[in-house]
Amino acid sequence: PFSYQDQVQLLVPDDFPDIIKDDLDDFIYATCEAILSLAEVTKGRMLVLFTSYDMLRKSHRILKETMDLNEYMLIAQGISSGSRSRLKKNFQTFEQAVLLGTRSFWGGVDIPGDDLSCLMIVRLPFQPPNHPVYEAKADYLKEEGGNAFFELALPNAVLRFKQGFGRLIRSTSDRGIVFVCDARIIKARYGKYFTESIPDVPITHDSTYALIKKAEEWF
Repeated sequence: PFSYQDQVQLLVPDDFPDIIKDDLDDFIYATCEAILSLAEVTKGRMLVLFTSYDMLRKSHRILKETMDLNEYMLIAQGISSGSRSRLKKNFQTFEQAVLLGTRSFWGGVDIPGDDLSCLMIVRLPFQPPNHPVYEAKADYLKEEGGNAFFELALPNAVLRFKQGFGRLIRSTSDRGIVFVCDARIIKARYGKYFTESIPDVPITHDSTYALIKKAEEWF
């Protein structure tokens, strides 16, 4: 029932540090700068999805030092006290809130209406290769002559990405932007599997500055 072409803009920066080759701290700083800029545009109302608690914690520390906490409510899973539903309720209670989440926040969180206008996906949600269950399945596939990346890692990540994307549009009147910090969604040969898993939405790949301007105009 949703008109995704009119309701969503997918924005991907082309000037972020490379998530694989560059220093991860540089990537986290760039992410935090984008959060601050987007929060101004959307007046908070922002859910940021991380793939690791370590990145979430580091980002929270930077944002705590740089964000105007008189203006914005900063809520972080595992740091702010309370269950997932409590954090979600706090997020909806405060007018200008930014919610940082990981794991369970990728699916099953319903925040309809004006409460959520911006969804940021920090990294494509691949499972860590050293995760014991993943490792065991990957080893089995290799022994059977399969391809662990294309048969296991990629389908799981695409499904998780699709679930994360689904957090934004929950009703016919919702409007919002999805900001994906991970340029692999555009640059990698497997990126199309992610974009093809979600509804057909306008995608812009440009500098962070240009994307923030576009978000401003669109809202």
